[in-house]
Amino acid sequence: MIQKHNLLVIEKDDATRGLLSDLVGVRYKQIRVISTKDLGQAVDVIGKEQIDLIMLDYAFIKVAFTEINANLESLKTISNNTPIITLTNKSLGEKPESTSTFSFTDNLFKPFKPASLYVIIDRFLAEQQIEATAEEVFIKPDWANFRHIDVHILCQSYSSNKEKVVKILKLYPEHINLQLHKINSSFRKANVNTLLEDFQSLRTSFVYFAGKEVVSTIDKTIEFVEKGDFVSGKESLERLQKQWSFMADEIENL
Repeated sequence: MIQKHNLLVIEKDDATRGLLSDLVGVRYKQIRVISTKDLGQAVDVIGKEQIDLIMLDYAFIKVAFTEINANLESLKTISNNTPIITLTNKSLGEKPESTSTFSFTDNLFKPFKPASLYVIIDRFLAEQQIEATAEEVFIKPDWANFRHIDVHILCQSYSSNKEKVVKILKLYPEHINLQLHKINSSFRKANVNTLLEDFQSLRTSFVYFAGKEVVSTIDKTIEFVEKGDFVSGKESLERLQKQWSFMADEIENL
């Protein structure tokens, strides 16, 4: 009888959680994925379920000294010796560091490729080690010839299966519109720390389907915010919102 494992994913980004669940489900029938974007809910899950591996959005750790610190402490206490894999943004230069609360077992950079994810799963959960999926040369399918969005990462993750790629893309508009609404509110309050955190979350969402020009606009906006140049930052944000409107229209018409 094949042993069943439970993988707990704690990740802020809806699409990233969906992608992780789908990729694990495709390859590992014996692994059940439980995902949430709420630390309190994660604590409840660990209290009720046997969790064999945790994947934790590093964004939670970076604000560990604020109001969610108690949940992090509880999470670590009840997770005992369960391996914890941090999910970090490579493009932002995030380097996970162990703290008095957490000692991390490994790290997975976002955006991740299936092979990178499978290496970690094989290491910690698979009964039999399976050779990691080789990275294939990406050939854009005819249906993916878009003007404003770039789906090569999603196509690589889902073997260019249109139905699955579109399913993930459809998750983004509502999520990103909420993020942009929050960012606009933070701009009015000139809250630098909140803006930087929100932009990092927004960037994580965009990297899965945005072209280099859009990601560059986000990076430029972050630079302005870091310098306290809110006038230029607002202009850059308006450029990003215009780019997003074109992308959202393409997604809507899929």
